[in-house]
Amino acid sequence: MEVSRMRKWSLLCLAVPAVMMTSNVTQADTLITAGIGLGNGEFEVTSINETSLVNRFDVPIYIPERPRVMYDIYQYGAPNDLADFTTITDGVGVVIDGWTVYRTFADAGNGAFGIDGLYGFDDPDAPGGQAFTNAGEVAVVSDAYAVAGSAGDVFDVSYLAGSDQSTSADFRTFLVFDDTTITELTGASATNLGGTDRTSGGPNELSDSLTATAPYSTVRLMILMGADPPVGRALVDNVQLDVTLNPGSLDGDLDNDGFVGISDLNLILGAWNLNVPPAPAAADPSGDAFVGIADLNIVLGNWNAGTPPPAAAVPEPASLCLLGLGGLAALRRR
Repeated sequence: MEVSRMRKWSLLCLAVPAVMMTSNVTQADTLITAGIGLGNGEFEVTSINETSLVNRFDVPIYIPERPRVMYDIYQYGAPNDLADFTTITDGVGVVIDGWTVYRTFADAGNGAFGIDGLYGFDDPDAPGGQAFTNAGEVAVVSDAYAVAGSAGDVFDVSYLAGSDQSTSADFRTFLVFDDTTITELTGASATNLGGTDRTSGGPNELSDSLTATAPYSTVRLMILMGADPPVGRALVDNVQLDVTLNPGSLDGDLDNDGFVGISDLNLILGAWNLNVPPAPAAADPSGDAFVGIADLNIVLGNWNAGTPPPAAAVPEPASLCLLGLGGLAALRRR
């Protein structure tokens, strides 16, 4: 029994260095801004050097403030499969500052697509630039953002959508979790959306919220937009994506105070080596009906995540290690 206890306290000390590598998780964050900043939701382009082509392509075309990519539509394969994200990212595309615009399919007309700054579908107080397609469909895909979130996190999406004419275009909006799970935000999707209204909150601003249903490590925003000749160009601009983490869903937040810290550790240590019940279910985040190493590692693996409660003391990892060493020394003296 004494050896068993010594091993457990040793494991506590050995597990602590992982805490030192875990950064704090904010309760709310803007992943993509509508202005020129993080995520570059304005798609500003002033030089061809700001863009690059991915996968196979023909010849890029550049006019001042109009970098874009042309592709021979008759050489392109089948439409994308939303059950497999690689069917989108394998396509030809143009990259600019946090985004890639992929051709998904085109069956007629001018095959130009990418980023353009001359169509006028932008906030008059912000630099010009839009993602566009002349014909067929493209996927406007953001870079992957590391969030390390959980079920219950809420994502808010908004963007301007429409055409450079009074005719219409189609739009669908998705969040892509861990580059595997694609979930649609139906409220931020529209068919036959026409006009060039640029008013925030107006008829051409699409928005929706989505609540994550499972833990995830990364998230992307993806907008599918399509236009058919002679509709004109489908355009996307002023994209914004915010996430609010669910405090009670943080892994390791056993007392649901929105922070993984000493109070959560104390719940586990206070019920150490007990079955559930009599130990409280909150002390068993692993769900194996026993309070032990598996539960401890969940807390330590997400240490300091969330927002500390007012006046909460956040112990340094070294303090926890000393706690483990102190317990080990006490066991040895017995």
